[in-house]
Amino acid sequence: MPKRAINRSLGMVLFPLLMLIPMARYPNAIEKTVVLQGDAAISVAALFGLSSGGRVSLPLFRQEVNVYNSKTYRHEKKREPARYNVVEFSAAPTASLKISPYWLDLQTGSPSPPKPGYSFSSPLVLEKPDATTPWSAFLQKFKKEIPQTEWSTMQKGEQPSVQRCFGFAENWELCLDVYAAKVSQEEGYVIYLTVRPYFPEREKLFEEWQKSKGHLEW
Repeated sequence: MPKRAINRSLGMVLFPLLMLIPMARYPNAIEKTVVLQGDAAISVAALFGLSSGGRVSLPLFRQEVNVYNSKTYRHEKKREPARYNVVEFSAAPTASLKISPYWLDLQTGSPSPPKPGYSFSSPLVLEKPDATTPWSAFLQKFKKEIPQTEWSTMQKGEQPSVQRCFGFAENWELCLDVYAAKVSQEEGYVIYLTVRPYFPEREKLFEEWQKSKGHLEW
């Protein structure tokens, strides 16, 4: 399945997406290993600087949770413990890319049309290159793959994200989305990796869902 370039105009997207929607239910966290092979594995590995093989650990977005403090008798917001996903690429005998272990099960989140798929996201990634985080290296490589006009359109808010998808199995794809975001007065980007079934009618159904204000089920 060839690489696909898809643009979506959903209006302003804020970070994190689900946490800012009233009455939203955060998807369940699960442990899963996703394996890409062939051209898709090679293409995605290159974006993470793994063309010749190796592995990289990606820090994940840490959700804020309310924790009760028995000393102050108040609930306080604290970040979840740090977690990392491992991306591991092997070039031989068959190109293979493994991504594990933490994913969100998208069928368990709301509000959204129930859809099969798994996803995780980065913390805020700043525009300025930072050699200490692999997300920054990914962002710099990803930007080189994107036409400047498309990137500028996203930065201006005329479209919320830039997306690239790679088919890696029968009717499955891995999509990489980069969103412009602002967190605590810092501007940057949030990167989402999503694994989902692919079918040609998906984009049409997505547009219908937009028009129905989220009430369409598919």
